[in-house]
Amino acid sequence: MNDNIRTTRIIETTRRAWEQKLESLTLTKQEIIEATGYRRAAEQLDALQKAGIPADRRPDGSVRVWRHHVTGIASSKHQKAPRKPPELASDRRAA
Repeated sequence: MNDNIRTTRIIETTRRAWEQKLESLTLTKQEIIEATGYRRAAEQLDALQKAGIPADRRPDGSVRVWRHHVTGIASSKHQKAPRKPPELASDRRAA
């Protein structure tokens, strides 16, 4: 599956769940399965890493994704505006 499609699916699944469950700090196991398309923790971690979403393992071996990591990615108001490149001039004399 294309990484961009997977990233979009992860973000969209999380956004819908966030609207339904504002009290939860982490994604549920089912949300992670829906977002990544995988049931195995190693595959979930790999998919999340490729999508640029931080994730780790709980002591029981399941995957944990903090909800604010995903909602921060989806929220455009938290993203910085692109910087202009500096306008540099050489101080060397032309030969």
